[in-house]
Amino acid sequence: MKGMSGTEGMGDMKMPGDEPHPVPAASVDGKQAKKSNANSQATGSKSPKGGPESGPNHIISVGEPRIPMENPNEGIPMQGMDMSDNGIYHQILINQLEYIKAAGGQGWSWDGEAWVGGDINRLWLKSSGERLYGKTDDARIEALISHAYSTYWNAQVGVRHDFGNGPTRDWAAIGVEGLAPYFFNVQATGYIGSSGRTAVQLKTSYDVLLSQKLFLSPEAEMNVYGKSDPEREIGSGISDIKLGLRLRYEIRREIAPYVGFVWGRRFGRTADFSRRDGEPVTDTELVVGVRLWY
Repeated sequence: MKGMSGTEGMGDMKMPGDEPHPVPAASVDGKQAKKSNANSQATGSKSPKGGPESGPNHIISVGEPRIPMENPNEGIPMQGMDMSDNGIYHQILINQLEYIKAAGGQGWSWDGEAWVGGDINRLWLKSSGERLYGKTDDARIEALISHAYSTYWNAQVGVRHDFGNGPTRDWAAIGVEGLAPYFFNVQATGYIGSSGRTAVQLKTSYDVLLSQKLFLSPEAEMNVYGKSDPEREIGSGISDIKLGLRLRYEIRREIAPYVGFVWGRRFGRTADFSRRDGEPVTDTELVVGVRLWY
């Protein structure tokens, strides 16, 4: 026997790690894709949209017709995607329907409104009044058309009819109503009547959320007249101011009883008319009522 050297006997033997490493399938596919792309680029063959005919970047041709558009800047029209700006809605709100207990007597008052229309244009009906000391004062009804000229503000134009104490009066009305900064509800309306009569009414209110159902609502109102109207016991200048504070509890959104306190003061010739009739110039009222809407 011939002696074996250290390497001769190992010529046909396979040691661990001598097997070739397996090539991942992804790299093989990648090489094939590169070759396919290279071939397609070399031959100049492309898909109908300019992409390669095969491979991961192949673009499939779609034979569906394009959707016509009247204005490309307005997007693609799709059925069921219409905005509801032109819908017709309505609401009836009796903001105050209350019993009044004052130092010189008792009575009741109301303040309500109803509207119908869309998000931009609406028709409003408003009414308010008070019956105290055995007579109805400051009773009115208004019909207004409103137009939303910004996110929180509406311009209003229409007519107003006064009734109750004295002869009736009719006015043309123009004003604004909306939500001021810090969520104050604001109404400012000017009126023009016959015989050169003019008037302005300013109202503001605010809802303080004490809980999910309990609200505290301060309110202020001021009426100003351009000339005196003795037949209705109204003087020129600032006629009267009212400040109210009401605490309401919403049994549900549509029904909310409340209690409150209202302070009122007449000025100028309006106060003189009250003194002549034996009525107080300043009213301190306790009110109990309900707020309703539908």
